[in-house]
Amino acid sequence: MGSASSKFKKYLQHGDEFAAMQERRAACVLMLLQWRGPQPDGQTQPEKLDVDAVDKEGNTALHLAAQCGLKKCVEMLVAHGSCLFVENAAGHTPLDLTVTNQHHVIALFLESKMVFGSQSWNRSYEPH
Repeated sequence: MGSASSKFKKYLQHGDEFAAMQERRAACVLMLLQWRGPQPDGQTQPEKLDVDAVDKEGNTALHLAAQCGLKKCVEMLVAHGSCLFVENAAGHTPLDLTVTNQHHVIALFLESKMVFGSQSWNRSYEPH
């Protein structure tokens, strides 16, 4: 497999701007997920990105990637522990947004992880 930069160039050369931008966005997400900040006083682990941080509408990075159909980004965020069950302020999960926006392959991926994945119910999930 080539680097993200070479894949980006290859997609552009073949006129596939959408695939090129997906590749570039996935590279950016991977860079953020691999980021390690300073080690806070008294802590044994360096600071890491909070994959479940929310914006003013309650959306996580997983909500936004799922809504936009960014499959590689969704896969990376899930692999790094993003909560699958968190609802935004409108009451939508990332899966809801994929269905609404007709990203069926991503919806199937998320649904399978929700049903068969090993992710436990975490702090972001509250049963109704």
